[in-house]
Amino acid sequence: MLKLYNSELNSELNKYRGLYSSETISEEELQKLPSHLQKYFKVTGYSQSIKIFNAEIVWKSSSIRFEAGKKPIPLKTLQFNSVVEPFRIAYMKALLFGFIPFEGRDKSAEGFGHMYGKLAKIITIFDAKDKETATSALITLFAESLLVPGYVFQPYIKWLGEDKHSVTGKINYKDLHATGRFYFDDAGFFTHFETNDRFYASSKGKYYNYPWHVYIFNYKKQGDLYIPAKVSAEWDLEGKRFEYYTGEIEKIRFNI
Repeated sequence: MLKLYNSELNSELNKYRGLYSSETISEEELQKLPSHLQKYFKVTGYSQSIKIFNAEIVWKSSSIRFEAGKKPIPLKTLQFNSVVEPFRIAYMKALLFGFIPFEGRDKSAEGFGHMYGKLAKIITIFDAKDKETATSALITLFAESLLVPGYVFQPYIKWLGEDKHSVTGKINYKDLHATGRFYFDDAGFFTHFETNDRFYASSKGKYYNYPWHVYIFNYKKQGDLYIPAKVSAEWDLEGKRFEYYTGEIEKIRFNI
């Protein structure tokens, strides 16, 4: 599974070799964004940064719950996102019950999605490639678009409106589309993403559109930028909170 992750990552990198430059974001480009996004770019320092084409999110620690009410399992997470065409790939490794190796790979690319998981490198426990999986993978990428803020300038993302504390946007790529809302604090930092367009897969294989949330708990300084430090993802299962992923970001490497 790790070899698959590295192979797909390198294939994506090879598409855009030579693309990266030292060109910075222009004031004209910023002015086209909703006011909350303009403020976010300024308080985090991205308004003065070079344009971002891809990023490796380096996770210091992470954990996962496979079922509500269960204890979190320590998880090793590797992740890479690319911007020109929406691309996201993540590799996850854990020990179930303390001794059974689990590996998973989650991918969004070319309008498709694929969730692939194995036990002990042999037993396939999920291998989902349907449209619900593809939509869920794309909305996950959308939720991370302010962690990798080159996304917000791409033509496949549209901004639909804003109110006092939030901006609503839509990601539309090939035959996939999803809508979500980004929330900001008074200082201008992104704090919370929510959508009803991500699909929750039940133990019986049925899909439901429960509300899905991503939370940013705080930020830390990385050079001239402020980046998210702690992140969690959770479902609202008919009023019951199910926080299934938490992670602490060590750093984000841009334009690899």
